Amino acid sequence: MKSDTNSISFFKNVLSFSYASLITAAIGFVIIPFATRLFSPSEMGKINLFSTVASLFSMLAIAGIDQSYVRYHAEVSDHGILVGDCIRLSIISWAFVSSIVFLFREYIAKLIIGESSLTLIIILILYILFTNIQRFSSLDYRLKQDAWNYTLHSVLHALANNVLFFFIAYWNRTALFALGMRVFLVILLSVIYIFFFQKSFFSQALHRYKASEKSKILKFGLPLLPASIFYWINGSVSKFILARYWGFDIVGFFGIALTLSSVVGIIQTGFNTFWAPYAMKYYESESVRIQKVHHYIVCILSIFVICLMLFQDIIFLLLDVSYQASQQIFPLLIITHVLYTISETTGLGIPLSGKTYFQAILVFLSMIVNILLCVILIPRFGLIGCAISVVFSDIIMVSLRTILGQKYYKSVDSFKCTIFTVVLLLFTASLNLFLPMFPRIVITILILLVITLVYLHEIERLILIISSLLREYLFKLSGKRKDDS
Repeated sequence: MKSDTNSISFFKNVLSFSYASLITAAIGFVIIPFATRLFSPSEMGKINLFSTVASLFSMLAIAGIDQSYVRYHAEVSDHGILVGDCIRLSIISWAFVSSIVFLFREYIAKLIIGESSLTLIIILILYILFTNIQRFSSLDYRLKQDAWNYTLHSVLHALANNVLFFFIAYWNRTALFALGMRVFLVILLSVIYIFFFQKSFFSQALHRYKASEKSKILKFGLPLLPASIFYWINGSVSKFILARYWGFDIVGFFGIALTLSSVVGIIQTGFNTFWAPYAMKYYESESVRIQKVHHYIVCILSIFVICLMLFQDIIFLLLDVSYQASQQIFPLLIITHVLYTISETTGLGIPLSGKTYFQAILVFLSMIVNILLCVILIPRFGLIGCAISVVFSDIIMVSLRTILGQKYYKSVDSFKCTIFTVVLLLFTASLNLFLPMFPRIVITILILLVITLVYLHEIERLILIISSLLREYLFKLSGKRKDDS
C-alpha cells in the first residue's frame, strides 16, 4: 500500500511539472502547419539559424550563472544576496558578449540570413538579454516549486518566443521582420514580469549588499560552460554544414523535422525537471524505485514514439506540401530525444560521484564524431546524412555516459529490455528511408505489439497508477461540487 502511495505521489509530482511542456508542445504543434504556409523553407531556415545562434550567445551571456543559482538556492540564508549577484553578473556577462557580437556583426549576420544587417545584430543583442531575464523568472518559480506560475510563465514565454511572431507574416513574410516582432514580444513579456509579477524578485538586483556570493557563483558556473558549448556545437553544427552545401531551404526542412520531433519533450521536460532533484535526494534510500523508474520511462517513451511514427503521415498532411521532405528524417530525430531522456537515468552516477567533468568529455567526444560524420555525409546525402550523423553521435554519447554512470551508481538492474527496445526504435525510424507507406505502417504496428509485450508489467502498473490518479481527481471534483452546492 505504501509503495502504491509513493508511486502515485511520484507520478503526480512529475505531472505537475509536465503541464508546461504539455501545453507549450501542443501550442507549437498547432502553430507549425500555419508557419509552414506563412514562410517559405528558405525564410524558415533563417529563423531557425537565428534561434541556433541566439542560443549560443545566450548560453555564453548567462555563463553558468543560472546553474549556480539553482545549486546554492537551498543553501544560502539570504536569497537577496544570491539573486542580486546572479542577475548583476549575468548583465555584465551580457554586455561583454554583446560587444563580441557587435565586433563580428557582419560575419554573424551573413551566417544567419546570408547578408550584412545591423538591424539583425541589434535584434540578436536584445534577444539575448531578455531571454536570460526570462530564464531567471522561470527558475524562481521552479525553485519555489510553484507549478502553477511556472506553467503560466512557460506558456506565455512559448507564445511570445515561438508562436505569436509567426502571424506577422500576414503583413511581411521575411525572416528579419518576423524576428524583430519576436524580440518585441519577448521584451514586452519580460517588462510585465519585472514590474508586475516578480517586482520584488528583480528589485533585489538593485540593492547593494555588504556580503557577496560572486566568487562562489562564478567558481561553480563557469566550469559548466565548456560542456554547454560542446552541447551546442553537437546540436548545431549540422545546420551550418547543411546551409553551406544545400542552402537555407534544407535548413528549413531540418528545422521543421526537429521542431516536430521535440513533441517528445512533453515527457522529456516534465520528467527531467523533477527527476534530477528527486534522484539527488533519494539515491540512497530509494535505489530500488530509481531502478524501476528507468524501465517505466523507457516503456512510456518507446510506446509514445512508436505511436508518433505510426501517425506521421497524418501529421505531415497538415504541413504545407513544400515541407514534405522533412518527413523522411522525422522518426530519426525523435530517437535523439529518447536517447537523451534514457541517459538521464542510466548516467545518474556521474553527477552523484561529483565527477561532472566527465560530462564535458563525453559531449566533446560526441561532438567530434558528429562533426566528422556531418562533413562526410551531408555533402553527399543532405538531410539523411545529417540525421544519421546526429543519431549516431548521440548513441556514442549515451553509451559512454551509461557505462560511466553505472560504474559509480547502479541505477539500472538490467539493460536487456532497454537495448532491445532502442534497437527496435532505430529499426522503425529507418523504415522511412526505404519502405513505402503501407508496409511501413504494418511493420510499425507489429513492433508496437512487441514492445507492449516486453513492457506488459510496467503497462499494467501504469494503468493502475493512472486510474488511481483519475479516481482521486474525480473524488476531489465531486467534493468541491458538494461544497459549492
